[in-house]
Amino acid sequence: MNFMRIFLCIVTFYFFSPDELSAKIRIFTFHYNSPEFLEFQYKTFKKFILDDYEIFVVNDAPDSTKEKSIRDVCEKYDLMCVRYEQEWHRTDPINEKIRMMDDTPQKNSYFLFPFEEGSLDLRAVSEQPSVRHCHVIQYALDHFGYDHDDIVVIMDADVFPVKPIRIRDLLKDVPLMGVDSEFRDKHYLWVPFIAFDPKRLPEVKDLKFHLGVIDEMLCDTGSYSAVYLKEHPEVPFRLYPRCPDYDFYPWDATTFLAFGFNNPYDIAKISWPITLEFYIDYHFIHYIGGAAHVKSAKKLQATYDFLNCLLKE
Repeated sequence: MNFMRIFLCIVTFYFFSPDELSAKIRIFTFHYNSPEFLEFQYKTFKKFILDDYEIFVVNDAPDSTKEKSIRDVCEKYDLMCVRYEQEWHRTDPINEKIRMMDDTPQKNSYFLFPFEEGSLDLRAVSEQPSVRHCHVIQYALDHFGYDHDDIVVIMDADVFPVKPIRIRDLLKDVPLMGVDSEFRDKHYLWVPFIAFDPKRLPEVKDLKFHLGVIDEMLCDTGSYSAVYLKEHPEVPFRLYPRCPDYDFYPWDATTFLAFGFNNPYDIAKISWPITLEFYIDYHFIHYIGGAAHVKSAKKLQATYDFLNCLLKE
């Protein structure tokens, strides 16, 4: 299995020139089953992200059909793309780390992982969506992130910029920032959006974003970053709040214009609220649940309508 990982890395670096793999903000995005989200990411990144950046897609599709649909979008837009083989989820060492951490009912109170012969069922752990997310994030960082010579961004597949922004400006006075998890009164870097500068962080390879224990509770993806921050209190960082689309009530053109959105009259015609979350001073939206097997047709259409309004010249 280690041979396969090394082989994949060699192939990736063979096909991508050094210029393509360095000296730009590298945005990792992790796709499971919604190639249309990747299309919108490409278009919204192109319109709203003002930095020199590159999109690096980790293709975590559960079957060959979805894998191809995501790969086709990458090829269409010439995006860097690497396949995360599905059997790797079963053998990822993060699974065992979670079993070692999650050793009391209190710690297991959120995920409710099933037990087998007195310990967590590792097969069930490996298939849990948050844990799968941990696997692909760590894989991307280990092979293509920690040693990158510019800013690294971790972004969910269903997160999209909606207003012009320079990511580099977010890290002017801190080397690490992200969305606040606000997970059951726990606060840590949450993986829908995290940015950091590897060159400005001590022992950067110790910065990990898988599940971790905070105040005797196993928390969601990103929570293990609390270990790094505890061990490096000298590292400044910033957390941005999660903001609901209820902040735009009464969802009229005047409100959307005041928040800096273009085409506010068209946006106001959309059926609100959509139940999106807005991040980084309302510069990004998070669909939430974008990897679900069944999505609300109404919410999908409203989200697409919103993005298309913003993409209009």
